[in-house]
Amino acid sequence: MLISGTGRRSINIKGFTLLEMLIVIAIIAIVLLIAAPNFTRYLHNTNLKTAGRDLAGDIYNYKQNAAAQSVHYKIIFNKDENTYKILKGGPEGTDSYDDASAIVKNIGSDASYIRIDDVSYNNDQVIIQPRGTTLGGNVTLVNDIGSNITIITSLMGKVSVKYNAK
Repeated sequence: MLISGTGRRSINIKGFTLLEMLIVIAIIAIVLLIAAPNFTRYLHNTNLKTAGRDLAGDIYNYKQNAAAQSVHYKIIFNKDENTYKILKGGPEGTDSYDDASAIVKNIGSDASYIRIDDVSYNNDQVIIQPRGTTLGGNVTLVNDIGSNITIITSLMGKVSVKYNAK
């Protein structure tokens, strides 16, 4: 392309210099260094909420199953192994549970930093009556940054969740 009247060609260069690229990379690195701890905190709190909701959902579902099938269910918490076991019992008036068909679940199976902190139920177990009621109590889960979630069951069987983020 000729520029009229000068006899010189116009040089049309598009692109970035190495210095511009290094500055952009440095800015991105600084932003990532600032955002990484917040993202980790967000991820750990989200996984704690998920573990709490999973546990609350299991309690609620087995409460419904107990009422529908007129049987007992027992959920036994093991703080040392960070698990809980779900056992199906017999009909009302019996006190036997089928250990062979027990379901064992890990708390926060995708996140080893989530653990059972406190269980207020007698003998660390929830007994769900055939009418869907429980004796009431709570289970508290914590993560490594100090956030906790408490799953509460009332005497009438209502399941609620209380979350405290750090």
